[in-house]
Amino acid sequence: MRGEFELFYQPQFLLDSWRLVGAEALIRWRHPVRGLVPPGEFIDVLNTTTVADATARWIMAEACRQGRRWQRMGYDIRIGVNLTPAQLDTGDLPTTVAGILADTGFSATLLELEVTENILLSEDDERAVEIFERLRALGVRIAFDDFGTGYASLSYLKKFPLNRLKIDQSFVRELKPDTSDAAIVESTISLCNLLGLSVIAEGIEERATIDWLRQMGCDEGQGFYFSRPIPAAEFEKTFLANGDMRHPRADEIPVIVAA
Repeated sequence: MRGEFELFYQPQFLLDSWRLVGAEALIRWRHPVRGLVPPGEFIDVLNTTTVADATARWIMAEACRQGRRWQRMGYDIRIGVNLTPAQLDTGDLPTTVAGILADTGFSATLLELEVTENILLSEDDERAVEIFERLRALGVRIAFDDFGTGYASLSYLKKFPLNRLKIDQSFVRELKPDTSDAAIVESTISLCNLLGLSVIAEGIEERATIDWLRQMGCDEGQGFYFSRPIPAAEFEKTFLANGDMRHPRADEIPVIVAA
């Protein structure tokens, strides 16, 4: 690595108050010639290279350092970091995570590791469960990302020790009442409530989507309506400058009237 990678952060909010509760850390590549390269153009290739594990370790360490900086500023912000196949295939992930937390001083309970079905499909179930249980023992949270896009999603809710489920943006982006997407999202939220899992909706792009998600009982959300992923300095200026961790447009929160 030549210092060309950096992390952007997409904020996550409580839907009833628009109060900041978390941020997903997302890698970006500032190429010296091409400028800011979209992650879709390099992530898949990066994950197949010999530096995949080292890059993933850097992402986690950098995210934890940033999270610790915000803690020192007085803000306890949950930081979500995407796991990669390399992190489960090589080394000892729980030991690595414990070392990063010790080095950075970031609170384990504020670190959330996001795993997708594609990663779990390539892993031995018993080994993956053991890894996640050790991570949970550290205090780290585990989130199932992109829920609903695979074939075995429901079985994973039973198999693995999870804390949170992220509803994939493909169901949320064009969410409308009385549609199959709405039925899937509402059923997923109800299932999470029964299983004791937190739930967050990705891909919120319209104000009306927030209203529908709140009516369905969804607690948290992220998406372009709130903010695109942005650099840490811009994140602080936009969401932490007022001191109360509420979105700058929080006064626009609609009133939800019970049916």
